[in-house]
Amino acid sequence: MRGGYKSDYMSTETRFISCSASLEGLEFRFKLSAAGGGDTMIWLTVDRKDLEQVLKELAEKCPSLAEAFAESTRIVVSGLVKDQQTNRTANPA
Repeated sequence: MRGGYKSDYMSTETRFISCSASLEGLEFRFKLSAAGGGDTMIWLTVDRKDLEQVLKELAEKCPSLAEAFAESTRIVVSGLVKDQQTNRTANPA
């Protein structure tokens, strides 16, 4: 949502949103229509520490997201297992 400092309403438009994740956190980029015309590009970063807090808040306040959290955990564990298997194959004892 967007609204100006002196605006008495909020606009709900966003366009061209993208998200990327890394070990440092999350990055969101999107465009909003600018008040004077044209577009404003927004680049929002959420560092790892803040992301951990956001995820804990979501888990606490939105228990319906449990399935998504479980799937995320499954992806991480699957990747770790695959890495271990690759390491054992590359470096047999």
